[in-house]
Amino acid sequence: MPDQPASPRPRRRGQPPPDARERAAGARRSGARATPTIAADEPRYARIANQLIAAIASGRYRVGSLLPTEHELCEQFDSSRFTIREALRLLAEGGMVSRRPRAGTVVISSIQREPYLQALDSIDDLLQYASGTRLRLLERGWATHEPGQADPPPIPAGEAWVFARLIRHLPGNPHPVCVTRVYLSPAFASLARRIASQAVPVYRQIEARFGVRVARVEQQISACALARDDASVLLARAGGPALRIVRAYHGDDGRLLEVSDSLHPAGRFGYAMTIRRAGPGDLGGRRG
Repeated sequence: MPDQPASPRPRRRGQPPPDARERAAGARRSGARATPTIAADEPRYARIANQLIAAIASGRYRVGSLLPTEHELCEQFDSSRFTIREALRLLAEGGMVSRRPRAGTVVISSIQREPYLQALDSIDDLLQYASGTRLRLLERGWATHEPGQADPPPIPAGEAWVFARLIRHLPGNPHPVCVTRVYLSPAFASLARRIASQAVPVYRQIEARFGVRVARVEQQISACALARDDASVLLARAGGPALRIVRAYHGDDGRLLEVSDSLHPAGRFGYAMTIRRAGPGDLGGRRG
């Protein structure tokens, strides 16, 4: 029988169903939720920028030091000079580096002023968006969704799911990127103790341990206001604006495996994408 997650448990969200009364304490989900940044129109330079941001935040490149030259970065990332320059432009716009003619690129801050950038080009990129960030567990337990429940968790009604509330952050940056609530199908309860202890994304842990595959991800994005308990751990203002991203992970058979519900305070995450035509002609229906 799978391990049952131990305390601490989230605040009660409603009385759990009788068959789960002793194990479910509900989940505290206050206010709105938010999301991370995406640059899909040039995903390669955005990925490189994220790696350089993480290297600066971790202390590999200290404030006052020089980044490698453009030529060295081209070799390191096997990319063109244009791609490297675009990546460095993002860092400069984020207030982390200063580009000086004939002097190189100088690190001026280990904290990013602009939102965390995420490059999305495919479902694999979507699932890998957390690359370079770290998780810290705040609480875990069980969450339930009952008929008529106010602000229910995004899980099937009448079921008790494993719940964990976590903070995601970039190494060296004191301001978290987001707070995330993760919900796991009861079949994966044994992962509850390992959610934040491994650098591997939760969906990868599910795939490796249980032999299933994430085939489809449904994503909903909305704006919201930060509740007081979320604002406190995010070092943000209660009632301030945030971006909420809810992602539902489905297996090959359509079964719901995992749900993540993330809140990003204003200014810490951006989402941009470019949509291209699949072929010639108008988008949408046929011409009559």
